[in-house]
Amino acid sequence: MQFTIEFQADHLTAVLEAVRREIATPAEMLGSIGESLFRVNQERHNKGLDPEGKPWEPLAASTLADGKRKGGPLNKTGRMLATFHYQVQGDNLRLGFDQ
Repeated sequence: MQFTIEFQADHLTAVLEAVRREIATPAEMLGSIGESLFRVNQERHNKGLDPEGKPWEPLAASTLADGKRKGGPLNKTGRMLATFHYQVQGDNLRLGFDQ
């Protein structure tokens, strides 16, 4: 019994070239990753879930007594998500809040 295996490397060569270009200039790829992380974190926040996907703990009575809130945890004024963003500079991606 004899087996013959043939490989066509054209597709592999094209994939490796695309990877090489992404590594050389990662801004577009990092922008896509930043946008995905941004959306996932916004959705999680809107659903009231922690990073592990568990519901936030209820607010303490002392927190509720502090005054009116526009939302649940992490949302006293309603401005928190307005300062949430991502930024790509060169080969760095930063996801966070304005200070």
